[in-house]
Amino acid sequence: MRLALFALFATNELKNFELNWKDIEKSHPADASLYAECRKLLQICDEIQESIDDYSGAKAEITQAMKAQLNSDEQKEATRTAMQKVIPNAALAQSWMQFAQKLSRFLVKRLLPRLCLIDDESSAARASAYAQDDVENEDIDYDDGDEEKKQSQMAEEGTDAVSELTILTHQALVRELALMLDFLLSFDQKKMMEPQIQNDFSFYKRSMSKQSEAHLSDLEWSVSNEKAGFVSMFLAQAIPLQKEVATQLAMDPACLKILAIVCNACLDLLKENKFGKDGDSQRLALRAMTAAFVIYDHGNTECGAFSRRSMTKATKIVALITKDYEQLYGNKEHLAGLANMIKFATANFNDKDTPASIKNALED
Repeated sequence: MRLALFALFATNELKNFELNWKDIEKSHPADASLYAECRKLLQICDEIQESIDDYSGAKAEITQAMKAQLNSDEQKEATRTAMQKVIPNAALAQSWMQFAQKLSRFLVKRLLPRLCLIDDESSAARASAYAQDDVENEDIDYDDGDEEKKQSQMAEEGTDAVSELTILTHQALVRELALMLDFLLSFDQKKMMEPQIQNDFSFYKRSMSKQSEAHLSDLEWSVSNEKAGFVSMFLAQAIPLQKEVATQLAMDPACLKILAIVCNACLDLLKENKFGKDGDSQRLALRAMTAAFVIYDHGNTECGAFSRRSMTKATKIVALITKDYEQLYGNKEHLAGLANMIKFATANFNDKDTPASIKNALED
């Protein structure tokens, strides 16, 4: 293992990179304002994750309503009972969709563009100007002016010269991004294991045509007819949060490239053993890398993440998940569900352009 790590240190551009990704003051003080915004959003992420972890479905109540004789008093009573539990769940599902949209906008319009700023005096000045904008927009609301500013900044800086070291200059922000990616992955993993979420909302949507009937008319329906179709489509996705981010990134090639570089940076930080004995950071980087890879695969509609034209180090990423991580760190628990996420939740794994070595690694 020591020889393997020595070889990695000898070849990787991060060889002499000093990691301070938990310390905004040491890593990039000009990012402090945006870092504060990240902290606020991550608090909401925690609340959203707790809400799906504690989700209580209405399977028994819905089953009772569907078994009862059609249009009988028993069915009406059972339907009302079911709806009293389903309505709050529908509101919860809508809140997840709305937060997915908000977080996606934040990543595309705020966080990812900041990571490509080259760390020189002129960029530091521009970063300070961005920080002032952050203070003036503490409610994290975005408009077309923000988008135009971001696009102008990206055009000025360009992304051709952006590398892993450029990204990691903003390493405290990279850690915040990693935490957000970990949240996206955790939420979607939980959602994939909870089919009742979609079943509850389907029952809600089917029952909307009866909301004026006497046994349901006094209930406060939480999702409007206009929004119900959007929530239904959101829940129909296997990985709704990651897919929402990917949809936003697909419209912004520059940010998509930055995400690919972040993905690769997490890979190389792990291969360089930059986290020492910090198991929590190892796990975070591993999961962030996986989420970034999945999102990139969905967002890159031209070739996905597995193709040789992809900007991700796909073969090395899959190798890390399937064998290298356990060999380097001796921890198999951190890998739980990640190989299946790559295999089943990506859009292009089964494409003919996906190298056989990748398919074989994930089939083992």
